[in-house]
Amino acid sequence: MAQALIRDSLAESFVIQGGQALSGRVTASGNKNGALPILAACLLTSEPVVLHNVPRIRDVETMMALIAQLGGDVDWTGEHEVRVHVSELASQELDPLLASRIRASFLLAGPLLARYGRASVPPPGGDVIGRRRLDPHIHAFVELGAEVDVGDRYELRTSGLRGKHVFLDEASVMATENTVMAASLTPGETVIGNAACEPHIQDLCRFLVSLGAEIEGIESNVLRVRGVESLSGGEWRIGPEHIEVGSFIGLAAVTGGDITIDDVEPKDLVGVLPTFERLGVHAEVDGTSVRVPPGQELVIQDDLGGQIPKLEDGPWPAFPADLTSIAVTVATQAHGTVLIFEKMFESRLFFVDGREDHPLRPAPRGRDRPDAPLRAADVEPRHPRRDGDAARRALRRGHVDDREHHRDRPRLRADRRAPPRARRPDRARGELGVPRAGQVQARVDVDGAGEAQVSTGVPVLDHVVALLAQYASFDVSLEVAPGEAQAEIAAAGRALGQALHEALRVEGCRRHGSAVVPADEALAHVTVEASGRPLVVSNIDLSDARVAGLASDMVATFLHELAEGAGLTLHVRLIEGAEPEHVLEAIFKALGVALAQSCRQRRTGDG
Repeated sequence: MAQALIRDSLAESFVIQGGQALSGRVTASGNKNGALPILAACLLTSEPVVLHNVPRIRDVETMMALIAQLGGDVDWTGEHEVRVHVSELASQELDPLLASRIRASFLLAGPLLARYGRASVPPPGGDVIGRRRLDPHIHAFVELGAEVDVGDRYELRTSGLRGKHVFLDEASVMATENTVMAASLTPGETVIGNAACEPHIQDLCRFLVSLGAEIEGIESNVLRVRGVESLSGGEWRIGPEHIEVGSFIGLAAVTGGDITIDDVEPKDLVGVLPTFERLGVHAEVDGTSVRVPPGQELVIQDDLGGQIPKLEDGPWPAFPADLTSIAVTVATQAHGTVLIFEKMFESRLFFVDGREDHPLRPAPRGRDRPDAPLRAADVEPRHPRRDGDAARRALRRGHVDDREHHRDRPRLRADRRAPPRARRPDRARGELGVPRAGQVQARVDVDGAGEAQVSTGVPVLDHVVALLAQYASFDVSLEVAPGEAQAEIAAAGRALGQALHEALRVEGCRRHGSAVVPADEALAHVTVEASGRPLVVSNIDLSDARVAGLASDMVATFLHELAEGAGLTLHVRLIEGAEPEHVLEAIFKALGVALAQSCRQRRTGDG
């Protein structure tokens, strides 16, 4: 049986040798999106709860740490078994660092509010896939009788919740979960309209019923919850992860392998299997197992009359948004044409921007023209679901390694000094002086480890240049003699650009790159090309903003001088975000990744 080699490197990177059909049996893991709300729901009872089939992943560990931080007793009692006992809590305030790691941290708000009458919750973390509103949560809590103050934290308090008809303005999964948990201990009947009904919500509701909650309408978009005085303890087995099942189906399809997935709930695949069938992937369901037979010829099924078909995600039971990137990859290996729409999260399909390694050709309205081979390349997934998508592409095409293991990148170790330049008027601040030759030193090693020694005299600029180095995996040394701030920044940008100039012109390097990178609430897209025509094009207007004394026009000066020194055309696009500090971090992170791509050696067949 052929096997693909996957080597784990420092738990941060994977080197995959693909191009081989995968065969074998796997067991579906417990659903992470089911385990997290069920762990949160354990706060609703003072009795012990034992959970089975819990996925042992970082998000679950973080949720357990949050419960422990509040004063609960929570621990692993087996490889995939967790015991939770929240007899009493010492606090109702979530730790901001832990909360920032996962979006599911906000799921503790409903149980805290229902059982203790108070919750203090920081803004949650999570993946950057688009705007994800907390408004439905807050509106539901207010309808049930809570008072909410929104500042640096969400402060929720109540002297007593009461049952009521609650209509969610969007079928939000987490808002549904928070509302049904809070309603379980709320006197009277709560009716939740436009409720989400994904498999993990069904699992949560059935878990609550097993503890004594009264819930009707499970599997529908209208839930009726009659509040009870208290819930008991018990045991529960987390349902299977249907997204993982869909991922293995895609993996088998693109490698031509024979994979059987066990411990599956077929009802959870009601919107998944028909979509894969339309891409030419046939799966056989036998009880709680799903098999993808080997050697399938992937042919996209046209709509009636030979019309081009379309695939789109949506709330359950539509095709899950988390499988969109996998469907895109499968489509690239199928004969035919398909239109793919992402309607849930506006940032979900941004990963196609950097996909020079496969035959996807983005077109208006999501058109994908497949039927071409994939090639090996370095990839840097930015989202958990796309990590699996990257692995699927790697196993299909040959070899892949991530940003931490670039191959064949040119090395550059040289001091570059900024030459004297004529003084020129600055539009905003009068004359812009430039330090004399010898006052600026810059060195860049593009085959480095992301280390930076930066001293420009402007701390914020030091910080963002260090981010650039980190995300590019360049070693950067940049020193500027003390002087007027704008002059320092201009000289620093020009010197760093000149230090990059040689690496961008080494024979065989790609000389272009593109990246979309988040920084907290900001998301930026940067494209670079060593065109020899210095130019910066940007949609960002922070003209009146300052970050720790650094005016935003100074950042523009730095980028223009960097482009001038390296001969770069830079396109900088802010996709989302308003906080200047986060915007700057997102820009320089994306710039680092794009520059790293530009300095890589082309592989045979690259365009």
